[in-house]
Amino acid sequence: MELKELLNKGLIAGYDEENRVLIVPKSMYDSTLKTMVPSDYNVITITHPIRALSSTGVNRKTRYDVLVSGISTGHALITAGTLGWFVIDDKSGEIVQISNAHVFHPNPSSENPPIVNQILQPGPYDGGDLNDVSGHFIRHVPVKPLHEQSNCPLAKLWAGIYNVFADIFKANTRIIPITTNVNRVDVAIATIERKYEKKILLDDGSYATPNKIYGLVFAGSSEDKLMIFCKAELIEKELNVTFEEEIAKPKLGDKVRFCGRTSGCQEGVILATNATINVLY
Repeated sequence: MELKELLNKGLIAGYDEENRVLIVPKSMYDSTLKTMVPSDYNVITITHPIRALSSTGVNRKTRYDVLVSGISTGHALITAGTLGWFVIDDKSGEIVQISNAHVFHPNPSSENPPIVNQILQPGPYDGGDLNDVSGHFIRHVPVKPLHEQSNCPLAKLWAGIYNVFADIFKANTRIIPITTNVNRVDVAIATIERKYEKKILLDDGSYATPNKIYGLVFAGSSEDKLMIFCKAELIEKELNVTFEEEIAKPKLGDKVRFCGRTSGCQEGVILATNATINVLY
């Protein structure tokens, strides 16, 4: 059985064929997959699902008169997330704030911008309201569900032909054409309407300035200490923005650090660089 099929059936949580890495629920690995995994794969077992992150960081939920990375933010109609960084919008040339699409858009799967476009700092879950507007939504890369109904005319045609004959012969089955989506980023940008500094809030209240950017963390399993991030190079390409800092090319074993509203600041080591993973939204 191919890895993609195992992922679609929920038997594994993710894989990286390039680096021969599998991410597998521990119970599934122990009961079913241990004898099926090729011997040259590194298996990472997890005990909890990988979810789009939300969180409980200390000293990150209050209002900041000067915006920095790692503090609470969010669209006016969501709960709260993390302000990621500040980048150049290639379309306007302006500096904008960047976060996840699921933080800056109440329906990140939509192709359209939200009707309500205020971004709050702190996010609504942390007490932010319309007196705390820190910017306005600009655009996002839609986060598509794994499977959705296809709009391909050819697929609809063949499905329609089959369904006509199914009606004639009173068959119990019908065909609905679907498409399989692959998301490479979960990102959005908004204007900046407050003072800001390109700094990261550390857990002790001090600040740091990064010289290299790997990307933006957007999901993970805090219990298993496994975090997933969008590569900066893909963010630039798909969102039409530019990081002013050097973009690091992820390599196995690289040590990285991130700071978020939910988890505070953490350090880790890159285990996979080209992973395909199911994420719960």
